[in-house]
Amino acid sequence: MTRIAAVLVTHDAEPWIEATLASIVGQSRQPDEIVVVDDASTDATRVIVARVLGEQARIVPSTATSDETFTRIAHNFR
Repeated sequence: MTRIAAVLVTHDAEPWIEATLASIVGQSRQPDEIVVVDDASTDATRVIVARVLGEQARIVPSTATSDETFTRIAHNFR
């Protein structure tokens, strides 16, 4: 069977992250892996992801070094 991964890129997503995660886990075909790339959130985004998904999610900090808003996350996808 084909493996499926859900990848989220977040930055201060606290207001909507729980609804987003509920949508992912509510799918008829569950992802085999959920990866959350967090771009230095200063709110409770990571705490909520950990609480809702527990061991099901892998939270990865962004490794970008640019200060430019439009290039920080893009660095992770090269």
